[in-house]
Amino acid sequence: MSTSFPILDFVLGLFFIFFLLSIITSSAVELVLSFFKLRGRELSVWLYKVLDKPALNSEGFYYDQEGTAYTRDENGNYLPVSSASAGTSAAYQQKGARAYQLKLVAEPGNTTPATTTGSKSGAKPSKDIKLVSLGQSIMDHCTATVLSDKGSAPTYIDARNFISAFLEKVTINPAHPEMIPEDIEAFKQAIASSPLLNHELKRSVLMLANEAADEAKAAGTALMLFRVKLETWYDATTDRISGDLKRKWALPFTILIAVFLTIGLNADTVAISKFLYTNKEARTALANTAQTALDTANYNQRVAQINQQLRERLQTNPDDTTAKSGLDQVKEASDRFHNSIADLQAQMPQGLPLGPDKRNLETMGGYIRRHWLGWLCSILAISLGAPFWFDLLNKVANLRGTGPKPASTTDAERKVAGTDKK
Repeated sequence: MSTSFPILDFVLGLFFIFFLLSIITSSAVELVLSFFKLRGRELSVWLYKVLDKPALNSEGFYYDQEGTAYTRDENGNYLPVSSASAGTSAAYQQKGARAYQLKLVAEPGNTTPATTTGSKSGAKPSKDIKLVSLGQSIMDHCTATVLSDKGSAPTYIDARNFISAFLEKVTINPAHPEMIPEDIEAFKQAIASSPLLNHELKRSVLMLANEAADEAKAAGTALMLFRVKLETWYDATTDRISGDLKRKWALPFTILIAVFLTIGLNADTVAISKFLYTNKEARTALANTAQTALDTANYNQRVAQINQQLRERLQTNPDDTTAKSGLDQVKEASDRFHNSIADLQAQMPQGLPLGPDKRNLETMGGYIRRHWLGWLCSILAISLGAPFWFDLLNKVANLRGTGPKPASTTDAERKVAGTDKK
């Protein structure tokens, strides 16, 4: 399909080349992010930073990476708990949380209580104990992860599953670890007395609980509203994490890969523009290819994947059959990268100046002087991203598809009338 506006064919063809190059770059960035697990790393950094207090296990004890249970004395020192005592929850409940925490429990085989010095019982000093933090316990929680390694965050944790793990951990009552809060007031009381949250975060969570209670007095759905507010807080936080990921990793890698891709393919915008401007057949063929490609589901799906790339929601539900391991993510990103290069090679018209310029390869200085401006334009264009060029392509394609404005009925009547007069 040709058009009476050659400039539209020229713009559509040039934008289509930028779009394909951006697709390749986005695929390469996705491959890097997946290979180095940078999404999960950013999420784990936030969890370790904000939820840094030691967590409690299901029996109400602090615990380390090996699963050893600890209690805490009145001086704030963590003391190991014998396996026999740790499993006797009835005795623990009778004494009460405070009394049990103050008791120095001996290591198995020792007759003297465990002290923080470790000189008599062999117990580790508190400073040498690496307890599992609340953030890590949420990452390892059964509702938050399945395929990720212990102590590392998955690519994304769904808000509902994160809040379930968060509330389950922070509401553990050391004196009665089997008890579960049943209403909003019980949750508020458990959160207020929890030693797992710093004061700032605890006050923020309690404020959300109070807001939910006030809004639900008439409806009686305070607990559901509380969860919704917590999920909204978590989603807003992950949006900021996604912004940090884009700023710290995605954008620098995009520019770096764009530089290598542009120079490697000799994607000189100036040379390509001259070729399309002076070759009508190639210009029209490339514009028609772009118009056809936009109507296929392949590119629409690919752009949707790129838009979700920084917030890819994988492996959050144990019942999710679409869950993917880290190796599967890398393989898929690699396949998309190779498919993008194949698309570029298949869509380009014959004779397009895309590839090494052999005329100047013998002198590197002359090669760079000839192409540096076109390279710079291409790098800047690719850095805008595939979604940007996809939107522009659709707008230009719609404008190109409308064709010239049809003549009105009045104009047609005037022409007929003028012919009759003649």
